[in-house]
Amino acid sequence: MFAIAVPMMCESILGQVIATLSTAVLSDYSQSAVAAVGTVGTLTTAVSLIFTVISTGATVVVSNYIGADDERGMKESSFSGLLAGAVMGTVAAITLHFFGDDLLFAMNITGETHTQAFTYLKIISSVYTVTALSSGISALMQCHGHARYVVISSVASSIINVLLNSYVVYVNKLPIFMGVKGIAFASIASMFIALIIKLVFFIKLKVRFSIPKAWADLKMYVLKILKIGVPSGISSGSYAFSKVMTTSFIALMGEIYLSANIYLINILRYTYLFSVAIGSANALLVGRLCGAKRYDHAEKLNARLVKLTTVINLTISALIIIFRRPLIAMFTADNIEIYEQVVSVALGIMLVDIIAEQSRAVSQVYEYALRAAGDVTFTMVLVIISCWVCSVGGAYFFGIHCGFGLIGCWMSTALDELVRAIVTYFRWRTGKWKTMNIVGRKQEE
Repeated sequence: MFAIAVPMMCESILGQVIATLSTAVLSDYSQSAVAAVGTVGTLTTAVSLIFTVISTGATVVVSNYIGADDERGMKESSFSGLLAGAVMGTVAAITLHFFGDDLLFAMNITGETHTQAFTYLKIISSVYTVTALSSGISALMQCHGHARYVVISSVASSIINVLLNSYVVYVNKLPIFMGVKGIAFASIASMFIALIIKLVFFIKLKVRFSIPKAWADLKMYVLKILKIGVPSGISSGSYAFSKVMTTSFIALMGEIYLSANIYLINILRYTYLFSVAIGSANALLVGRLCGAKRYDHAEKLNARLVKLTTVINLTISALIIIFRRPLIAMFTADNIEIYEQVVSVALGIMLVDIIAEQSRAVSQVYEYALRAAGDVTFTMVLVIISCWVCSVGGAYFFGIHCGFGLIGCWMSTALDELVRAIVTYFRWRTGKWKTMNIVGRKQEE
């Protein structure tokens, strides 16, 4: 568990550190640039989940084949996942190219923020095929226990990303690389570097994959991947787009509140990085255990992990509350108005977020485990209902109707996470996931 989870957690922490540093650097350029890049980040996260359905599905299917000791199934499903991911990445890039401007208007993004956001979106979305391939390669290496090599590639590309961001804001004088354009090109450069490094490790580690012997076999593997990945992707996509809708409510409150929300997101994301890593690692192991039909081990593993993740999340939440002022000052030291605005709502939001993080510590373990066992339809329906009723509906009710503003939007997030934690826990306890059979009978070479 920890051999897989620790590298994943390091990668998540590193990714968040880079996002934090990039936001801090960009805040020295302009607040509209911060709002633009942050808003596009919310949107691209939602759209990129269209192709992460493939990596999610491939991770579960390949892990089940490994657990079932089916080498042919493992190798051919690995290739099928990479091919399908590249196709979906291309589809996502084309979609944002033609409809990105309309999506930004739908999010109530206007004026200078809209202009910069659209510029950033056009550039960053053009390389989604690369992002999809990189995601697929990472998933396969993690399935085979090589998570630490994924971290190495992320470290190298992330360091370059920060250096390029700093160059763009503080040194560069060329118009084509100034502002959000330069930040976008820096991100693209880091993506290509990450892919190249991963490919080198992928070849060196001899991660096995092979082209299916017949078209029918390729179709079978892709369908298995989609059977797991599509409901999971719909769940993740629905959740992400619900955040887009919530962001549109915050945008109605003004650019200051939009920037404040982005700063708080950057700070509070650190709380749940551990439980995300544990949930992802747990999914790989539960997939293997279900493939080997060792259900009792999966149950014991989940029970222990929930105790661990809740304690860790609570500890990190407490530390963030204690050091909230210096953390906020990292982004707003040069703008006293923004600093005061964020500080005025920070404590209330952070206290509400404790409920969200404790709930997320439970839901991420059980939700990921249910998906790995093949119980994806139930989790899909749950997430769709919960995020739109509790998160979006709650954001409008608490934030707009009741007049609680930004704190009201975060209250809706806490309610969403709490509902999903309770329901996924009881769903796991029913044991219905034990009846799911992803890989079927072992194939002969």
